[in-house]
Amino acid sequence: MGLGVPVVGTAVEGLPLTLGEGRGLFVAPEDPRALAAGIAAILRGEQYTDLDGGRAYAGRFEAGLVAEQYAAVYRRLIHPRQVGEVSARLSPTGHTHGPNTVDDPLGGARPRAGPRRRPGCRTP
Repeated sequence: MGLGVPVVGTAVEGLPLTLGEGRGLFVAPEDPRALAAGIAAILRGEQYTDLDGGRAYAGRFEAGLVAEQYAAVYRRLIHPRQVGEVSARLSPTGHTHGPNTVDDPLGGARPRAGPRRRPGCRTP
């Protein structure tokens, strides 16, 4: 949907909310022939979906937007005293002291991640 492609699905679980209001085409659940017929109808131009509505709905779930929403929740949950303690550890430029830390999007600092290694791999 987010790419502007018609979606064909069944009215199970959360799909009615996602594909509702014309954003998708519904077919009978557990019916491969109905699914094939729905796809064919879209391809032949016999059925249409609201592509702009689908893009707008999918846009609500873009990674950056969702990440900011989660960060806002966490910011509200952090006690003001804790925020002050984190700020006190920052330099005047807003960066943490030391080469092995990076700024955390929630206002603090966290250790810089080292190289990732697969379990069982030997390093030279």
